Amino acid sequence: MSDKNNVLPLFLHTYTVFSAAHELRMMANGSCGSLTWVANYSCFVPVSVPWDYPVNRVFWVNGSVVGGNANFGIFDRAGKRIYAVGSTVTAGASAPQFTTPTPFLLPAGEYFFAYAASGTTNVASGTALYTLELLKMGGVLSQASNLALANPATLAISSQALYPYCGVTRTVSGF
Repeated sequence: MSDKNNVLPLFLHTYTVFSAAHELRMMANGSCGSLTWVANYSCFVPVSVPWDYPVNRVFWVNGSVVGGNANFGIFDRAGKRIYAVGSTVTAGASAPQFTTPTPFLLPAGEYFFAYAASGTTNVASGTALYTLELLKMGGVLSQASNLALANPATLAISSQALYPYCGVTRTVSGF
């Protein structure tokens, strides 16, 4: 970056000012916790990236029970997959789980951060306090039966009031 006063955030995720949750959280007074997920349901959260962002790792936050697999991906607003981890065994209850892709630069733009899980009870962390109406207002979309995060995604209005905690980081290790 040319302006030394601008510093890229360490993390971009579904609860930052750059995501749908920023405004939704204030309206729903929501907080994070374990979610009862719908097996193989994928949630697509709109995220604005105002600068090119170096992605060194991606993550999601597991719920209080680990079991089954999860997947994280990045999609453009038309539903074209830019990146996906692939189905990954969950590990670490109530903790962030990081995966390390080949580092890449995510160009400034509008994206969806996508999360899917194969398990159900308490396997994800996020909030279920948002109503379907709030998710619609925030532009959150979904796809059923989509653990693989198909390319292209068949984006639809959310059918479940679920909102995951997931994102990317420019850090190479630790927090």
